[in-house]
Amino acid sequence: MKLALRRNALLCLVMLLAACGTDAVSRERSESGSDTGAADAADAADTAPDGSGDTSTDGSGDTSVDTSADTTPDGSGDTGTVDPTCGDGLLDDGEGCDDGLGNSDTAPDSCRTDCLPASCGDAVLDSDEGCDDGFDNSDTAPDGCRTDCLPASCGDAVLDSGESCDDGNLTPQDGCDANCKEEISLERLCTPCVSDASCGSAFACVTLDTFICTLDCSSDGLCPADYTCLNATDIAGGPGRFCIPDAGSCAACEDLDGDGRGRTASCIAPDCDDNNNQIFVGAPERCDGLDNNCDGATDTGCSCIDGNTTPCGLTEGTCELGTQTCAAGAWGACVGGISPDAERCDGLDNDCDGTIDDFAVDAIRYYRDADGDGAGAGTSYTLACGPDRTFSVTNDTDCDDNRAAVRPGLEERCDGLDNDCAAATADGRDELSIGNSCDGADLDLCAEGRVVCAVSTLTCDEPTGDALESCDGLDNDCDGNID
Repeated sequence: MKLALRRNALLCLVMLLAACGTDAVSRERSESGSDTGAADAADAADTAPDGSGDTSTDGSGDTSVDTSADTTPDGSGDTGTVDPTCGDGLLDDGEGCDDGLGNSDTAPDSCRTDCLPASCGDAVLDSDEGCDDGFDNSDTAPDGCRTDCLPASCGDAVLDSGESCDDGNLTPQDGCDANCKEEISLERLCTPCVSDASCGSAFACVTLDTFICTLDCSSDGLCPADYTCLNATDIAGGPGRFCIPDAGSCAACEDLDGDGRGRTASCIAPDCDDNNNQIFVGAPERCDGLDNNCDGATDTGCSCIDGNTTPCGLTEGTCELGTQTCAAGAWGACVGGISPDAERCDGLDNDCDGTIDDFAVDAIRYYRDADGDGAGAGTSYTLACGPDRTFSVTNDTDCDDNRAAVRPGLEERCDGLDNDCAAATADGRDELSIGNSCDGADLDLCAEGRVVCAVSTLTCDEPTGDALESCDGLDNDCDGNID
């Protein structure tokens, strides 16, 4: 009984070790690279179904314990490394982190489910981030979370809510202050005005010795140097508190050229040349060789100075130069010259391209005349104002341009050729001797035949045979002797 209890307790211990120590044993064996062959052999021996060598109550008295735990999923006893898996709690190659079941795509600062650390742009607000809208992070959208996971702020070059300007920096005195508010230019102080709008933003048009632009100080009572916040009336007749010059009035505009602009504060605008009423700040730029608007650049956007002239056109062939005049900063049309015209067969270079009578509009076709009989043939021709060595005739009527004896209009000879280029005409039709009397090849001298064209040859067609002399008082053989 005691032996059976002891065996049961030992069996429970073995099962507990196998269930709780498998991972540790597997990792230790994998890392140490020790030879586990002996343990595997012992484990293999302790697998017989008859219970020999195991700890069952078969009465064999075998109390040995097999502690060679098989740590591979298939139970084969192979202690090789297991393939890395994200989420197994082990930091494998290629993983930035692995918290196993603690991996999360929503918890701040957690290892994500792809085994990468929390980062800006993952749509989770981590401890080192001011915001994180994931794919909506933007460096250009107003009020958006920026791509560095910092909230929109003054100086990021994006006009966000509550900002009247944002020039991408926090530098003062550049038109936009460190709080992204437009800086007020004091150059407008004491300048003449006709309405609040003519003074610009933050200014008011008030009555002093005349209507001047000044600042409304009713809210803070603050004014620039040499100005005091006093009660005054605006141009619409409404009372208020405005920055008034300590001198009690604005100095008169010092304007030497009468354009209303000068070098004192009460002038409508500054003037960089008070001796020319076409030059002042804000003046329209003219194409006159001057810096009319005082921006330091001359004739901006102009191609020429108004009133200047320049030659234009061509001098080749029949062409003659004309003149262009500058108006509104651009060159006008070329006038007074002779422009290129269509080329004509007149011995002149009408189109002014440097070549006479080329591609003339009145050119005619010239064809090849290979046999020199005055008649051309084929589809090869040129358009020209006159013949040349290759293309010399203006007709293409020759039916055989390799024989001078063949062309339209020639007499039809007995030569086997279509001399007149008319297939219906009989060979030799125009031979004058055809039909004349003739003596054939017989022995008499009698002209008993007629001249005919046969097989491209003129021949005598004499149907009768020899005429023999007879004693009949006639010259039968036509030799001039009777009998």
